[in-house]
Amino acid sequence: MRDLNDNAIAYDDFLNSEDKFTINRLGEEIPTIQGVLSTIDEATTQALEQTQQALDDAIRNVGYAPVSSFEKGFTLTSVGQALLLEATGVFYSWRGQYEKVVPPGSTPESTGGISQTAWVDVNDLTLRSDLSRPTGASIVKMSGGVSVQDWMHNDFVARFGGVSDYTGIPLYDGNDSSRISATDNAPMIINALTKGIVRNNTLFIFFPAGHYGFKKNNILIDGALLPYKNLVIAGEGADVTVLDYIMEDFENVGNNENTGAKELLTIKNFDAVYFYNITAKCTTKAGYVNHIAPGTGEDPIYNGTIWFAHITATKTVVCRDVISERGNYRGISINGRDLPLGQRTNVYLYNCAGRYTTGSGFWLRMCNLLFVDGGNFYRNGNLGITATGYGITCSQYVDNIFVSKAAFYENYRKGFDKHSGLGSFILKDCTFIDNVLWDVSSDHQYVAQYNPDITDDAVLDNCLFVMNQNVKFLTEAYAAIPAGKNKISVMLQDNLIDGTPANRQKSALLNKCTFKVLRPMSERLSSYTPIVSKAEETNISNSLIDLTQLQFTTDADKTVYSHTVVNFSRDNSGLVLSNVTIKLGSGNLSSSATENNNSLMFSAPSVGGYLIMDKNNIDMNNYLLVGTTSSGRLVPWNGRKKINGNTIKIRNLQHACFGQERSNAIYWLSSQFMFSGGSDVAYGSRNLLGLGDCTYMQDFSFGHGMSTPIQFVLPITNLDGSVKGVGSISKILTGQVDGNIHLALKGKVGLYTDKYEAFWDTAANVQHVLTGSYFIITAATLEDEVVKYKGELTNFTLKAISVIWTSPPPVTGYYVGEISCANQTALPFVGAE
Repeated sequence: MRDLNDNAIAYDDFLNSEDKFTINRLGEEIPTIQGVLSTIDEATTQALEQTQQALDDAIRNVGYAPVSSFEKGFTLTSVGQALLLEATGVFYSWRGQYEKVVPPGSTPESTGGISQTAWVDVNDLTLRSDLSRPTGASIVKMSGGVSVQDWMHNDFVARFGGVSDYTGIPLYDGNDSSRISATDNAPMIINALTKGIVRNNTLFIFFPAGHYGFKKNNILIDGALLPYKNLVIAGEGADVTVLDYIMEDFENVGNNENTGAKELLTIKNFDAVYFYNITAKCTTKAGYVNHIAPGTGEDPIYNGTIWFAHITATKTVVCRDVISERGNYRGISINGRDLPLGQRTNVYLYNCAGRYTTGSGFWLRMCNLLFVDGGNFYRNGNLGITATGYGITCSQYVDNIFVSKAAFYENYRKGFDKHSGLGSFILKDCTFIDNVLWDVSSDHQYVAQYNPDITDDAVLDNCLFVMNQNVKFLTEAYAAIPAGKNKISVMLQDNLIDGTPANRQKSALLNKCTFKVLRPMSERLSSYTPIVSKAEETNISNSLIDLTQLQFTTDADKTVYSHTVVNFSRDNSGLVLSNVTIKLGSGNLSSSATENNNSLMFSAPSVGGYLIMDKNNIDMNNYLLVGTTSSGRLVPWNGRKKINGNTIKIRNLQHACFGQERSNAIYWLSSQFMFSGGSDVAYGSRNLLGLGDCTYMQDFSFGHGMSTPIQFVLPITNLDGSVKGVGSISKILTGQVDGNIHLALKGKVGLYTDKYEAFWDTAANVQHVLTGSYFIITAATLEDEVVKYKGELTNFTLKAISVIWTSPPPVTGYYVGEISCANQTALPFVGAE
């Protein structure tokens, strides 16, 4: 009990504190939401500052534009502007913050001074004016007499004879050699890579706009053998400069690594590799490369061997405005395995796209960092093949992942795939739409290289998960799947490759996330779970889960695993929900044993654990709240529950739920699957609870010492507004269908104060009147009353106390009722009419 209270207090601090850290119930310092989001913002700011600094340096290194003078005044807005001091003929650049306002009649000294952080003398603008001409860079010579003009113009066409004459429309079916024509630019790029002009340890190759074909595989670019350690391949723009690797391979299949792959570029041993403003494309057969049809048992996962580039043993890889498409199995592959752990490749993707690739346009392994800012990753994989097709793939040992403002959609397997890697896994402002099997998948299959105390923390902030936006795509995708159509939106699994627990997922935070099925699906799912988390604690806050349009196949093959809303089944783990809205359609599922079964909302650990719900809004129909599972069946959960301040609408419950049955749906409320605590503690207060149409939403508190009387007003008028007459009947509905129940009515009838008090032994259906009344009596026995939802009878059978009016009350009269029972999890008052 104390642990639950302490944990609840710590969670309140975690959720609401303005501090960046708080202390949990174990005395450990942990970050609050404010701290986590501050870390995200700091990381974003740092990355943007580094990018801006690099841009500023580049502008300053290239040159300045004179804009006015100190004497005339001017407002500077960028680092590329310079002001002339007419009195001396010297130009100055401002190194401080922008905008910089310079009033007329100023001098450098009067507007900030001259220093490395203020005004700087850049009195070479005449030279820079010459340099701004098309041939200006020829003025500047490097060591050895080579001009910057020549270095900058490692122009693939002008200097190395590149030809952009790719023509034809490929179908990517293995027979495109008859459809397209293109000069093989392999000799030209080899010449550029080996004979291009190098400056500052960097080779820069520029590809003018055009579509270039390449027909040689495994062009080796080894920084250990070349006179440069940085390689830049740049074009005029993605979809404007297209580098197209034209190759087929029907024999060398089954490649997980690049040992048998036929990538165009094999790049290794560099400090940095940069791809800018290009499309990295392959013209090759998509999907199965050996003509074996789907469903024949052939494993297609690593079938493809035609990749655009494979980069290894490189410290930094940067792709900016790069499209990677049509590779099989990969597009751009990055592997840092030859570098020591902690010093492996840092990968930066800015506004990139990965699309139409059999596996993934960007495939990473053994990298120290992945930073993604913007971009679209979509339509990877192939129709009818669910074993592959990823927006981005992080295979073994990819650590410290930060993805911001990226979209992952319509991939045939997963949107974002992470097989292992520890540190921070942060997705912020990302969108996931109609990915077929998973939107986000994170696991820890490979952790042997890490120290045992290194863990993983996942944060999903302001992310959107949508199903059935593109009706045509999703219908065709699921129709092509011969077996079960199963979907998980977010899976934080935390298993080793052999399926045993890795126990590395420390925490999972989902904040301001939305999960929504937009419309009914013509190809229904066999199973669906929005969130699976094996973290020590999973926190979901300020989020929406809307599954009102979700429908399942009607086959009698469902189990308790077929559908849950959140699965937090790691032993002794916790689930905390705060300010979450959950809207659910019908969870009625059919199994081989029972036609109608409830679904399970929260799948809990088989050992220990806790559930904390605070200020949530839940609308559920044929769902039980929480339980654990075994062999496809529902099992009672003995974990701890604290449920406070929630609004819960229970529209209906079926009599069965995969091995558990109740003769009356109202009995579920007093079970461990709803509000009872089993052998441990469960309690709640200040909740609003309603049944069926939820005309009455009643205060609901439960747990030890929480069975306080419920007060209500007994109507003295009929539904049409007329006053109850002699013989009229009012009904008081109670969910206490077994055990004793006590009723007290206190009325003001004219000048007369009326009291009535009675109790019933509901098991024996016997009434005991304690205090009689002149105006009312109650029926000696309780009657069954079935709750309705949208005009249909539900499975909730309540007890109705019939109040019979023996004398008509005046219009100004009223009665206040108070009802109570000993059952700490029953619903003593449901409504009065």
